[in-house]
Amino acid sequence: PYTVRDSDGKGPAWHNSLFEDNAEFGFGMAQNMMGRRERLHDSVAELLKTSDIDAVPELRGRLTQWHEKWQSAGTSTKLQELLPPLLEKAKEQGASSFAFHQVYDNRSHFVKTSQWIIGGDGWAYDI
Repeated sequence: PYTVRDSDGKGPAWHNSLFEDNAEFGFGMAQNMMGRRERLHDSVAELLKTSDIDAVPELRGRLTQWHEKWQSAGTSTKLQELLPPLLEKAKEQGASSFAFHQVYDNRSHFVKTSQWIIGGDGWAYDI
């Protein structure tokens, strides 16, 4: 289930698993998100090598900024608001390369998330 703030519709997600399995479950979720963002980082690098986004002048600068500071929570949160509309404009202007679609399809992952995995003392024992 998801919980959202009224102001922007975003907020924490919650999930739980049985007994000590939640440690592995949470670790897997964290690894998955890190992998997805790393692939997005690589796709942005490939997209920046093309001229596919030149029809939207601000997009190249914002993608470069994200590519350089993608591990910064503050910067990535700010750019998560700016980049999707710019990518929409580029798509409307005809951007269609494979690299563009890789970035466009993963545009919700620009923001760096915080993964919290909370457990009890049972994590230390083989129950």
